[in-house]
Amino acid sequence: QGASRCADRAIRAGARAARGAAGRCEAAPNPGGRRAAVQRVRQRGQRAGPLGRQGAQQDLPAVYSAAYALVFPLINEGFGLPAVEAMACGTPAIISETAAPEITNDDVMLVDALDTNSIATAIKTLAKDEGLYARLKSAGAAKAAHFTWQRSGEKIISLYNEALSDTSN
Repeated sequence: QGASRCADRAIRAGARAARGAAGRCEAAPNPGGRRAAVQRVRQRGQRAGPLGRQGAQQDLPAVYSAAYALVFPLINEGFGLPAVEAMACGTPAIISETAAPEITNDDVMLVDALDTNSIATAIKTLAKDEGLYARLKSAGAAKAAHFTWQRSGEKIISLYNEALSDTSN
């Protein structure tokens, strides 16, 4: 499943969640280009709001901070840096339950990335439950604070040292 299909599911889920609700489903494709997925959704008659490129890397904190939530249901993301970046900005994240084992349901909303209904339900729940929204804003920011480049470097050095000591025995 490519990123384009995941973006397509996220946009369809957002449109489904927005049906009958005040407001709009807005999408901001990655600079790498998810515009084709958005166009497919538009051609099907679903509503996707203002589109635009996220811009330069230095603009991402502003984009994440302005977002109500990050919907990021990739099934093969690995660690999930965009989720951590959004959480660091105080933006709740909705991510795949299989994407980032370091991040739990205490920190984000976990969804079945292959199930548009699961994603739409999470969006609706987050929009309706102010307590959950506030808890995820706070818990996500606290969790993101644990992921620093300093800690990552220390862990890598520790792993290298461990590997080197094992080969010298």
